[in-house]
Amino acid sequence: MERVESPADLELAKKEGFALFQGYFFCRPVLMENRDIPANRLVQLEILAATLEFPLDIQRISGLVKRDPSLTYRLLRMVNSPLYATRSVVTSIREALLLVGDEMFRRLTMLATACELKGNQPSELLRMAFVRGRFCELAAAITGQDATEQYLIGILSLLPAMLGVPMESVAKALPLRNDVREALLGRHNVERAVLELLISHESANWGRCDDLAGAAGLQVESLPQLYSESVQWAETTMSAVGA
Repeated sequence: MERVESPADLELAKKEGFALFQGYFFCRPVLMENRDIPANRLVQLEILAATLEFPLDIQRISGLVKRDPSLTYRLLRMVNSPLYATRSVVTSIREALLLVGDEMFRRLTMLATACELKGNQPSELLRMAFVRGRFCELAAAITGQDATEQYLIGILSLLPAMLGVPMESVAKALPLRNDVREALLGRHNVERAVLELLISHESANWGRCDDLAGAAGLQVESLPQLYSESVQWAETTMSAVGA
């Protein structure tokens, strides 16, 4: 069902037998009264913050991940999946980090952590976060931006909806470069350009989509292919991470 814009719309669609949903409702956080990050999610955000440090502290991040059995399971499942083609079975977080390297480990941990942070929210929300991350990453190769940074912006853009807290709370909890923090907070800068374009695409605002594509240095004709590749990647990754 398309145009799911509120919790009432979602419940009505479920009652009428729909199994697939689309709508901007999934991106809107239902803010919690205390506006703080839930205590049971703080460890996961601490893990996410640790993955953003350069260089990675192997001992620290291994210890943090081990404190979350579900996250450990997801991460090892991803590393051992055909998607990453490891030559032998990986059985520990430290081994995974040493095998795939810092950069890939950061990306895998971001994905696995996003799965945990989703909690009881609809799986479509996680899928959209994966699509955003991959789309921003692919577009970065064309726009000349940092691919890892763009991937991060795409993934993090939906954490408020997953956690039910304002982006200010999420951005404050993570060691982000100032321009990246500003982009996530909605400020129109270079770092946010591709994400803004994708948000317009998601809401079918084609006129604004065309304008933003030109401003970002992207050909409008290339967008469907980039989006299709991102969706396919998200589907494969959802399966690999056990979401």
